[in-house]
Amino acid sequence: MDRDELLLGYTKYRSDLVRRDCVRSRRAHVIRADGSGRGELAPQLAAEPNCSTEVVGWSPDGGQAIIHANWQSDENAAYEEEHRRLRLDEGFRVDCCLVDMASGEVRNLTAVERVSNYNAALRFQADGARLQFVAVMAPGDERLYTMALDGTDKRASSLDACGLSISGDGTRVAHSQGYQIHLADADGGNAMQVQTGLPYNHQPLWSPDGQWVLFVAGEMNNSHPHVVRRDGTGLRQVGDLNGHEGWASDYDTPDYRRSSGDYPCWSHDSRWIYYAARAGEAVELLRTSLGGETEQLTHSPAGTTTHSPTSSPDGKWLAFGSDATGARQLYVARPDGGDSRQLTHLAPGHAAKFFYWQNLPAAAT
Repeated sequence: MDRDELLLGYTKYRSDLVRRDCVRSRRAHVIRADGSGRGELAPQLAAEPNCSTEVVGWSPDGGQAIIHANWQSDENAAYEEEHRRLRLDEGFRVDCCLVDMASGEVRNLTAVERVSNYNAALRFQADGARLQFVAVMAPGDERLYTMALDGTDKRASSLDACGLSISGDGTRVAHSQGYQIHLADADGGNAMQVQTGLPYNHQPLWSPDGQWVLFVAGEMNNSHPHVVRRDGTGLRQVGDLNGHEGWASDYDTPDYRRSSGDYPCWSHDSRWIYYAARAGEAVELLRTSLGGETEQLTHSPAGTTTHSPTSSPDGKWLAFGSDATGARQLYVARPDGGDSRQLTHLAPGHAAKFFYWQNLPAAAT
């Protein structure tokens, strides 16, 4: 695979229906930055009634897409709408699947020796020998498991599953507990809490070079990008959302649940942090360096919400979402905001969100 042929996974869905039908309409798709390679992934996973799919990541070599396969019964969906809360019982199922991009083979790994009806956040361990995933036993009860590459030999991990982020070399972890950020060695040693003095600290993310942890901190709906070094020093705020609450709405219709988080991300070289913030009469895309240099990358019509930036692993592209056309569309631009391209052209009532770049093949790194 040439470096210019990286795929971008995204989820396409209806946004103008009642919540349960919007969720059921989700389908995992891919596209390249030049608009080619567009297609649905593993359509067979969504062929049965009340099923849906979404891209949630890639294998380290880019050869396999990680997909959530979702199903919910009519009865369970009606209960949630009436009581305005999740009910994770036998009428609800989320599984982690691997889709081989060369052969199209699909493997449902969390259905093997199942430990929960809700399984998410599949990732490969740093050494590639095992997989990790988060099993949700009940709302608020999330547990990290590891398993063999074929889905067998599932084992509970001692690591905290809440907001877990693992450094690229697998030696350090960051997680959110009680809305506070904690750092530790992978075996739990050298544990420490990052002392921000703020009540809401969430969504830690390691820099690609493994030297920094990015997270948001402040108050609920008013939290801003912060960084701290891997040893807990160098804590500082690096951006201000300027009134943007840090959420990006998923649907056009009322929803009893809060929409998806709009979190900052790293550039491929760990030099820049990308985030969405209010600028004038729109929510725009900005980037800031660790040294404090800040640039506004988009200039949108009033009322636009730009959201969910994610940098390609080769550093050539930045993907993000925007509703400037009246629908939630997928865009890409160069890292400095230039050469912006609209990749999807969906009609109002349809949406593209949740973006994941394919990882570089080993031969291209």
